Amino acid sequence: MITTKIRPSFFNNGSEVDFMARYNGDSRLSLRRSKISDEVYEVYTFCYTDKTDCVIHSGSLKQCIGYTNGITDFNDEVAE
Repeated sequence: MITTKIRPSFFNNGSEVDFMARYNGDSRLSLRRSKISDEVYEVYTFCYTDKTDCVIHSGSLKQCIGYTNGITDFNDEVAE
């Protein structure tokens, strides 16, 4: 299994990580830094049909990576 190391600095310019282009039918599963704080991240889905997003988990980068690993069977980790 390939492990992707995700660095907090990746999100400095508003970048996002897309995990799955098709998640639960017509949605994309992604990760972004929250607008609330640089220490809070959001796992969210973006629905292609109605062009809306829905935050399904938020927390530290490590917590969010753990959450996405649990629902995708990926082996990603946070690079310090």
